[in-house]
Amino acid sequence: MSTFAFKPTHTFILLVSAYLFASTRAQATAQQLAIVQAEYDASQFSANYPDGFGIPLKAQALLNVIYPSGNVQLAKPYSASDVSTLPTISVTPSASNEANFKAPNVFTLTLADANALGNPDPQGNYRHFLENGASFGDPTSNGTSALNSGSGTLVTPYAGPGPLPNEGPHRYAWLLFAQPSGFHAPSNLSTASVGPGHWYLNSYVSSSGLGDLVAASFFTVENGHASYSLKPTAALNTATITAQPTGGSGSSTGAGAVITAAPNSTSTNARNPANSLHPTSIDLFKTFFMGFGLIFVGFLLVQ
Repeated sequence: MSTFAFKPTHTFILLVSAYLFASTRAQATAQQLAIVQAEYDASQFSANYPDGFGIPLKAQALLNVIYPSGNVQLAKPYSASDVSTLPTISVTPSASNEANFKAPNVFTLTLADANALGNPDPQGNYRHFLENGASFGDPTSNGTSALNSGSGTLVTPYAGPGPLPNEGPHRYAWLLFAQPSGFHAPSNLSTASVGPGHWYLNSYVSSSGLGDLVAASFFTVENGHASYSLKPTAALNTATITAQPTGGSGSSTGAGAVITAAPNSTSTNARNPANSLHPTSIDLFKTFFMGFGLIFVGFLLVQ
């Protein structure tokens, strides 16, 4: 009976295999995170109430929010029926931040309504979902880590967006906050099954001791047509956004990127649909290359 003799060449082959596997894992790039940052700011979420939440985004990962209609496209309009059910959630971190999304780190995830620009709700923002102490699983071969179902305290179960008629396009944002050990939820939002309702998100974040906002995904829902003049948002051409090492001119992101946006006029919806934050043909080529490489390595090992 023949035995397998492990040779130095096998060690080299295994190292090559490990490199092929690691190099093909999709990870968020600095430019992708810069685009999310720019879209977030252009939607006025970072502005103080009543325009936004007054919370800056320091993106460390792409937040993948997948409804039955597909992955949410940043700042795009959806119907209430499109977003009526709880989506699946995952993150795609940048290479330098992947460890931040592994156990034992936990997060607070919320869906909040910043209302329509130019038509603020005098009662504040509106909470549609809130989970504290949520964690993510190990990254898959495509670099994403799925939200562990039931891992945290589901304070407010999902209530789909349902803006009142003719209030304009409401801006809804899924927001993921780092939750440090010193986090302490307010008494009225510390137990499970609290219904949706008004709140001031900025006050909640600061009073509870939450950490940075590390990922976000957002969209709009409108019921009818605005009965007032819409307040314009900043125009944004994502083709002009570049990611550079921190230290240049522009707005710094949590990913060490710099946003350079074109000086366009304002518009209520000036997004460039040609840009996508989802896997590209390069990712698919890398996956194919990995598969071919592993088959070749397996062939060499049996020789």
